[in-house]
Amino acid sequence: MNRWQDNLTDFIPVLVIIGTMDMLRAMLTPDIEKKLGRKLNDWDWEYYRHESFRKLIAVQQQEKDRQRLQRLDDMKVIHDLVWEG
Repeated sequence: MNRWQDNLTDFIPVLVIIGTMDMLRAMLTPDIEKKLGRKLNDWDWEYYRHESFRKLIAVQQQEKDRQRLQRLDDMKVIHDLVWEG
């Protein structure tokens, strides 16, 4: 019985994610359908999710790059301060 409960506990987050995605799809479907000019099908939704994920990754990478450049600028200021007085 304990193993069954453990499996159920592991599966609950999956159900939450599925429910959240269904709610998100229900909210976004009218806008997407309006822009497409037709009914949204499963392939369209999967492509939307894929592109949204790609955008999220790109935005995160841009933030990492911005932070990296800021650190390089800071290092240059410190370097110049030490070497040039």
